[in-house]
Amino acid sequence: MEDTESTSLTSTKKSTLSANWARSTSYSHIHSSENETDSPLKERPKGVKWRCCSLTSLQIPLTITCLILIAIGVFNVSRPTEILKRYQKDGDQPLIIIITPTYKRITRMADMLRCAQTLMLVDNVFWVVVEDGLRLSTQIQSLLVNSNIPHHYMFAKTEDGWPKKGWWQRNVALDWVVERFSIYEKHAVIYFMDDDNAYDHRLFDKYIRKVKNIGIWAVGLVGDSLVEAPHVENGVITKWNAFYYPTREYAVDMAGFAIGLPLILRTRARILRQCPAKVPETCLIRQLGIPKEEAEAFGWMNGQKEILVWHVKTIERVPRGINPFGYDVETLNAKEWQEHRNYSRRPVKVLPTKVNPIKSNVTKTIKPKPTNPSTTTIQKVIPVNDVRNYTALIDEVEEMEKSKNST
Repeated sequence: MEDTESTSLTSTKKSTLSANWARSTSYSHIHSSENETDSPLKERPKGVKWRCCSLTSLQIPLTITCLILIAIGVFNVSRPTEILKRYQKDGDQPLIIIITPTYKRITRMADMLRCAQTLMLVDNVFWVVVEDGLRLSTQIQSLLVNSNIPHHYMFAKTEDGWPKKGWWQRNVALDWVVERFSIYEKHAVIYFMDDDNAYDHRLFDKYIRKVKNIGIWAVGLVGDSLVEAPHVENGVITKWNAFYYPTREYAVDMAGFAIGLPLILRTRARILRQCPAKVPETCLIRQLGIPKEEAEAFGWMNGQKEILVWHVKTIERVPRGINPFGYDVETLNAKEWQEHRNYSRRPVKVLPTKVNPIKSNVTKTIKPKPTNPSTTTIQKVIPVNDVRNYTALIDEVEEMEKSKNST
């Protein structure tokens, strides 16, 4: 009887060991030897040892990879409340979530610096920056870190069939915000902040932070309009003061409105690919289901009409010298220079007396001086559609100058 119980206990013990071993996937090393008769491995099905070792060998590098990715900030697994707790200075203030699409260009750092300097004056903001490309910019990363503005920087290349106007990047940012802030308990407002505008810091506390559902205000220098603004009567928007297409449902610029986060979470509004090219704002706001009469108008009260955001354009020119001399600046490679939208319209050089810009392919005839009628001046016009290296063009101009002087 005792032998039977002992055999039963031994069998039960072995079964328990085998079951526990099979369930475990955390072994860092499994020692086995066919000479050890007491080894529980002999009672396990063939191949079990190999499967366990395979899982272990896969888990270790995967765990290390995940830790590295988290360390360098490729993805953020923190809850929004944990992210914002470190930065909020006034818990009673509504959070402003700022979405900025951006792309590589030689004036980008100057534009982004202007935006960062404005946001550094505003409390309780979170900046979502989306790069239109296949990688992040080290210069933009450095700017964001040095600004000490709570932010998330990611890249999302515009997909085929979408306009390269930041539509895709705004949608990607909205998806990220919806995922991260769906459990955010306090009120928040979303604002689309283009990187090439000028913003008064009062815009954020005076207008944006007070928005409940959708708020609208004036914007300066929009397209062909000196000002584009809502027409307000007794606090209600009745029509639009705009030069371009004033009869559209929402004649507003992307910088002229903000949307409450709960409204975005409820409607999941996005800029659709089939939206008209020149009116993505109307296409987006229409999905919110709020007529213009129920929108909140700002900047018209007490007889004082203010403009706190302006469209500006940093002039792009092809620099004569493109050597950064070791400074950390964002520049373009040779192919990007040729594909640059302003490269084919760079300033043209005219000889021989001075280097002056002239219009495309127009030759200016210089008459010989009366004192020396035998001398004529030969000019060469460099066409603006010449895509050769800019330095080579300058060298050619200098050679022509030397040839003229020698004769």
